[in-house]
Amino acid sequence: MTKKEQGNEYALIDNDHEELHEVLTEVSQTIYTVSNPTSHLVDSLEQLIESLSAHFRREEALMKKVNYTALIQHQRQHKTLERGFREILREIKAGDCIDSTKALYKIFEDRLGKHTTHSDTHFIRKP
Repeated sequence: MTKKEQGNEYALIDNDHEELHEVLTEVSQTIYTVSNPTSHLVDSLEQLIESLSAHFRREEALMKKVNYTALIQHQRQHKTLERGFREILREIKAGDCIDSTKALYKIFEDRLGKHTTHSDTHFIRKP
């Protein structure tokens, strides 16, 4: 992989992060601005999970191409994040919106935020 190709791949990952941030913002706005957020929250979370899943696969494929040494650990983090969001989605669909919303913020702040600002920055280095 040439430096230019690698740079293009990294740019795609950075773009994913920006798009994910927009979806996260939409989820947060739904919680605060919609009087009965459950159905809107379900739609937003489903979109978030779909976007996250696609991003994680793309990021892991790039990591594999460049022989990233912490790939397996990073994949575990991705699986944990996806599992957490899917569990919260199930809870919200079952009607447990209040506790699920609190858990959602915990995942946003503690896990996803730290993942993108800490773990991903170890990998995403501009060539």
